[in-house]
Amino acid sequence: FNAELYRPDNVRLQWTTATEINNDYFTVEKSQNGINFENLKEISGAGNSSVVKNYSTTDSEPFKGINYYRLKQTDFDGTFTYSKIISLNNSYSTISD
Repeated sequence: FNAELYRPDNVRLQWTTATEINNDYFTVEKSQNGINFENLKEISGAGNSSVVKNYSTTDSEPFKGINYYRLKQTDFDGTFTYSKIISLNNSYSTISD
């Protein structure tokens, strides 16, 4: 799971899975403080897959300064896991809190 500032006020978030078992969907979450997260986007998973899958989405309204992101993966039965938290410094943003 990684993030990159690819245009002012746009953060590209990308991740790859090697296999998926009962994967219902991913939720990309963002935060200004690394503690309180909000949902950014929900993306359908492949369900069951044994081939490499590439996923990406964009945060078109990043916070000014440090943005924290994490990926939540939810199975069909509702169980979920989180990725590690990643951060990105958006020094170009004109969007305020």
